[in-house]
Amino acid sequence: MTRQIGEIASKRNQVWFHITSADPIRPENVPDSWEAKSLGLFVTGVPEHFEFTGSSKETRLFRYMAPLWVEQPCLKCHAKQGYKEGDLRGGISVSIDAEPIVASRAREVRYLIIS
Repeated sequence: MTRQIGEIASKRNQVWFHITSADPIRPENVPDSWEAKSLGLFVTGVPEHFEFTGSSKETRLFRYMAPLWVEQPCLKCHAKQGYKEGDLRGGISVSIDAEPIVASRAREVRYLIIS
């Protein structure tokens, strides 16, 4: 369901969702380098990861990723992959065009300075 919502959002807005894992079932779910770094951070106890990054279009993106931990209901499908409750299954990343956010923040700073 999350993948389908992500596909709809990417067509309507400049918001991209991606479900990923270090051991994906679907080839489309292979993590990019930023997502792989985030997955590594989750294993060390970091609860979430976010930052501004560059993109291939020379615009900045705001990227956010949260971990997906294996819970009992997950095991119906993922136990055959060797997962057990409490394992890191993967994560959901969200990317949005940061330029409108950065521009808005710059305007607000200018207004504060002028005030």
